[in-house]
Formats: sequence, C-alpha cells, structure tokens
Amino acid sequence: MPEHVPLMLCELVAEPFDNREWIFEPKLDGLRVLAYCDGSKIELISRNEKSQNLQFFDVLEALRKSVSKTAILDGEIVSLDENGYSSFRQLQQRFHLLDKQAIARRAREHPAYFYAFDLLYFNGRDIRDRPLSQRKRLLKTAVKWSDRVRYTPGTVGTGKKLLADACRQKREGIVGKRLDSIYAGDRSVAWVKIKCSGRQEFVIGGFTDPQRSRVGIGALLVG
Repeated sequence: MPEHVPLMLCELVAEPFDNREWIFEPKLDGLRVLAYCDGSKIELISRNEKSQNLQFFDVLEALRKSVSKTAILDGEIVSLDENGYSSFRQLQQRFHLLDKQAIARRAREHPAYFYAFDLLYFNGRDIRDRPLSQRKRLLKTAVKWSDRVRYTPGTVGTGKKLLADACRQKREGIVGKRLDSIYAGDRSVAWVKIKCSGRQEFVIGGFTDPQRSRVGIGALLVG
C-alpha cells in the first residue's frame, strides 16, 4: 500500500454544464481526508498531512466496522445541520482539540460522518490508474455502508440542474468529474468545482430619450 498519495484537486470553473461523460456530486463543506486502512489499523490523513484520528475517533470506529480489506478511501468528514446538509461551522467545533474529554463532549454535540467518493487502493491492488467509473463501482462493494460511513451520491450528465438545486437549498455548490479520469493527483481539469457563492441575478434598467410628442423621460428599458 502506498504510504503517501497526493490528493486529486478540482479546478474552479464559472458555469455548470451537462455532459454524459461526467458525474456530478454535491460539494461537501467539510474536512477532506484519505482513510488508509491496512487491515489492522486505520489512519485519517488530512490535506495538510495531519492525522485526524484523535479528533475524529468516532469516524475511525465507524470505518473499522465498515472496511474489512486493505483500502485507501478518498472522502470528506462532515457534520450535518438541521436540514441534513454539511456544515463547516459545526465541524469547526471539533478542530484542534487535544483533551480526550473535550473531544468526546464535542463528538456528542457535533457528530461526524464520513462521505466516501473514491477508492484508490483495494485488497492489495493500486487502482488509481483505472477510470473513475470503475473505481466507484468497486467502492460501492468494498465498504459496508452505515449511518456514519456513507457513499457520496452523484448524477451522471446533469450538472446544471444539480447546481440549481444546490443553490436553491443554500448549499456550497457541486463537483464534476470525468468518468474516464484516472487518479493522477494534484489539480486537474478532469475534476472541477462550481460554486453557488457570488451567483446573483441582476436587472439592468435604463431610459430612452423622449420621442415625438412625449416630453421629459422616455420609455423604461429592462434587460
């Protein structure tokens, strides 16, 4: 099993799109981690190469029950708000804690969930060079899913509708991934993110000059 896997990162794009060669997923507002499961122990490693085992012991325990073979899972640790949407504000309450009693108390107040969206290594095989569509099929069968360990839902082809739904629900946005993409690590145009923030509709108005018999202000133009 590789000891270190560079994360696959998303390029930011401005507009959503529809394409049957892409899968679109909700953009989760949480902590990105790789879960290294070697058969005897599990390590949760964040994007900045820090272990999250202490702070998210509940996720660790759930993964022990869910993964029985050697595997590397790519996913997001999240806390959920009253609507069932990921909330970074709630998850922040569990960051940087070192006291076990304080960690246990925050875990009761802000339970954490692991949403897996990719499988990089499984049962003694490095599968990063396989297309995403194959890795996702393996992921579905490699994990015993539970309330705390969840498969990240996705829709093929319809990015525009998924983003519209996400923005209407006041969520962060969506992520799009090419179904034939390998897990190459680093930032790639094969994975993109489209955000809801800053997307607003404006009415542009103006006036024409008076025409013929009209005096004063002319007609109102709305665009």
